[in-house]
Amino acid sequence: MHPTLVAICAGAAFGSWALVMSLTGLRAGGVAFALLAGTVLVVAPWFLMARPEPWLAPGRDAWIAIVAGLGAACLNGIGMVFLPRLLDATPAIVGTRMLILNVTVVSIVSVWSIAFGGQTLTASKIAGLLLAVAAVWLLGR
Repeated sequence: MHPTLVAICAGAAFGSWALVMSLTGLRAGGVAFALLAGTVLVVAPWFLMARPEPWLAPGRDAWIAIVAGLGAACLNGIGMVFLPRLLDATPAIVGTRMLILNVTVVSIVSVWSIAFGGQTLTASKIAGLLLAVAAVWLLGR
């Protein structure tokens, strides 16, 4: 599957659940539980089927990867604490707020990939990041 199509599918999945959660009226605790339970239900079978694949890239330290992975999971948890509050606070404009959140996520991933992941900084990436900043600013007005 082409990486752009994968990104579009992931974006559609991530973008859809927030609207569903907002429309159902679940509050922060309900959203956190539903996301945890749903993620485990979907990911567990895939994880078990993919077991023969190595879980760690060759030449990487397992402890560093585990600690970094747990740290990233904790950051995700912090995001999950804030997200339901955003949905509770702005049910009428959830689409705009979710767009701001998603543009911010993509921008942070891009910046971190350039800073730490070996991605090269190109003119098109600079332009994309500037457009993302402009989009967040315009959508937040």
